[in-house]
Amino acid sequence: MAQIIHIGYPKTGTTWLQKEFFPRVNQYEKLIKSPILKNIYNPDVSQQNLNKIFKPYTEKTNLIISDEDLVTDKPNHPSPFIKAERIKYLFPDAHIVLFIRNQNDILVSAYDQYIKGGGTLHFKKYIALLIEAGKINHWQYHKIIQKYFSLFGKNNIKIFLFEDFKNNPHFLDEFTDKLHLTLLDSPNIAKKINTRLSNSVRNLWRISNHFTKHQLYSSFPPKNYFFHFPGLFTFNKICFSTLNYFFKQILKVENTNDLNMAIEVNSIFAHSNKILLDITSLNIITKYKYPLK
Repeated sequence: MAQIIHIGYPKTGTTWLQKEFFPRVNQYEKLIKSPILKNIYNPDVSQQNLNKIFKPYTEKTNLIISDEDLVTDKPNHPSPFIKAERIKYLFPDAHIVLFIRNQNDILVSAYDQYIKGGGTLHFKKYIALLIEAGKINHWQYHKIIQKYFSLFGKNNIKIFLFEDFKNNPHFLDEFTDKLHLTLLDSPNIAKKINTRLSNSVRNLWRISNHFTKHQLYSSFPPKNYFFHFPGLFTFNKICFSTLNYFFKQILKVENTNDLNMAIEVNSIFAHSNKILLDITSLNIITKYKYPLK
């Protein structure tokens, strides 16, 4: 038994783990996207109050926590590094679980989420704004990993690759063994991967978003639209999700030309990934073509 805290990253199979895997773990209490976890990333909650709020859980040795917001960098949140310190304060002996993903791939997935949320920017402009605002640094994995190493020690940090989760048929057995877990029954593997938007659907959805003022992620990037058709936001979600399913699942249409990263993006991530290789044994990132030069 152990305290296991799964901190993210977003877009690395977190929803599947939270809905399909962790609920099936035997003999563990779970806090999965629980409202109580919001206290960790609420800067107005003091450490003293944190201790009172989490007292029913801090002494449990059979506890699983999962919330990707523990590692995200959001407005009105403390930094991921301060969140890490708060986790250490509450659960000093916890085992930390972190999933990472090829940065080029995760940025395309983040862009797809932005489009689904009402975004209108071309991909290159979207990336340029991430660079300009410094938000691109969120995916320099070595920084947060070094922080958790310093707080919890290397042996208590378990790092997994989304690509291995997606492609290795034995991943779940290996994952379960490494965390010393037993499952009540088998999770539904078929649900584990979100489908990327096809090029055509992505472009059509982005264009149509110019005619609705709604945007799920209003703080960044800014929303540009021509005029507002009431109900179009909901229509877009239903229409383009269905169209994408038809293209990708029925017609099996593959993206022949995926979105290209700016040179400076690869440069930023190559430096980070080289450090990652130096401080971990994750040589497998070369197999999955993480930016390294």
